[in-house]
Amino acid sequence: MLRRGCVPDVVTYTILLEATCKRSGYKQAMKLLDEMRDKGCAPDIITYNVVVNGICQEGRVDDAMEFLKSLPSNGCEPNTVSYNIVLKGLCTAERWEDAEKLMAEMSRKGCPPNVVTFNMLISFLCRRGLVEPAMEILDQIPKYGCTPNSLSYNPILHAFCKQKKMDRAMAFVELMVSSGCSPDIVSYNTLLTALCRGGEVDAAVELLHQLKDKGCTPVLISYNTVIDGLTKAGKTEEALELLNEMVTKGLQPDIITYSTISSGLCREDRIEEAIKAFCKVQDMGIRPNTVLYNAILLGLCKRRETHSAIDLFTYMVSNGCMPNESTYTILIEGLAYEGLVKEAREMLAELCSRGVGAKFTCRSKGSKEERKRKRKRAPSGGSDVRLISHDGSPKGDSGHFVLAIRHSSKHLWIDATMLLLFIGARPFSPEGAVIFLDVQDFRRCAFSERRRFRRLRAAYDDFIKSLDDMTA
Repeated sequence: MLRRGCVPDVVTYTILLEATCKRSGYKQAMKLLDEMRDKGCAPDIITYNVVVNGICQEGRVDDAMEFLKSLPSNGCEPNTVSYNIVLKGLCTAERWEDAEKLMAEMSRKGCPPNVVTFNMLISFLCRRGLVEPAMEILDQIPKYGCTPNSLSYNPILHAFCKQKKMDRAMAFVELMVSSGCSPDIVSYNTLLTALCRGGEVDAAVELLHQLKDKGCTPVLISYNTVIDGLTKAGKTEEALELLNEMVTKGLQPDIITYSTISSGLCREDRIEEAIKAFCKVQDMGIRPNTVLYNAILLGLCKRRETHSAIDLFTYMVSNGCMPNESTYTILIEGLAYEGLVKEAREMLAELCSRGVGAKFTCRSKGSKEERKRKRKRAPSGGSDVRLISHDGSPKGDSGHFVLAIRHSSKHLWIDATMLLLFIGARPFSPEGAVIFLDVQDFRRCAFSERRRFRRLRAAYDDFIKSLDDMTA
């Protein structure tokens, strides 16, 4: 550029400054800013705002405020955008009092807050659950000559829904309308999600069908949200009707739609229909994801069609879809309940080899500090999978067994729920019991996954009773 006689102008330097802030940090950008001035190119407010943003991005809000104060001495007055950048930094640091002072300074310096300023403050407050202060700011917006828009209202609406205050959320939508701000699709999708999560799927369906009359056209995510709510409520037939309705209206279902439908069908033991949905996804050129595979795998395992599940698992891997923790859990449980010991051991060994076992270690209950200590304690490798008899020696396959995972370097029992899976696989008797190196450790961690395996509570009680009988 220089060789051809093109001198960099303020736009060129502004672009370079932005890139320098991102790659090398604001201190390097300050050197470039000095070079710019030395070469007779005067920065404008856009240039300075880029630097202010770079300083704030590094969490140096106080430095950004000092830089902002220095702008008049450099022949450039800060504008509302300049203040908004620093306000964002203060809000990120949760320095609410300083943010309030800066807003007062804005008005004194002839840069009154605009709707972007207020929307930013409302958004930050709502993310932290501070809804009432956010409402107060919303009320102040007209006093500054600004008109609230949907971006002003939606964070508050989302906060009400997150707090499960649906009455207030519905009333707030009415307030939006009466204030002259029509709710947009984001507003309604927020309500649909909250209604479905709260189990009010019929109300969600009704609202979905009212959207067009309210001047808002439902989008794919609107339908996906309600379809998900219906399938989880055991209303898969209604979900299928909604799927047909959305197709009729010209909306193309995506992988999320079909994964949700397949999960619902499998819950109702309609595996053949779920497989048809799976095939349809492939015919459409959509690549099935792990959620879709897991839904069908779970359905097959519940039917005790484990060999078909293994075939699907093989197909899944061969087509480049990586299994996750849930995939292995589904298969191990299915194999265990069919008494396929060898296959279950192989699957669990693969699970450990992928490092999933170490993740389970950190799932036990306790305070945040305790979980941190356990993460530090957990080794990165060295897991082994073995069958142990009551005297602690390795044991071959038998009618009564327990599969244990152990980190060889730390003797940490990783996932006691897996043990319970295998207790439930065969009739339990004291002869097949296992005495662990530390029974109390087992008691503490046994139900780290209790939400997923509630039905194994009885097996756990039988196991502990048998241990007590043996040691009595």
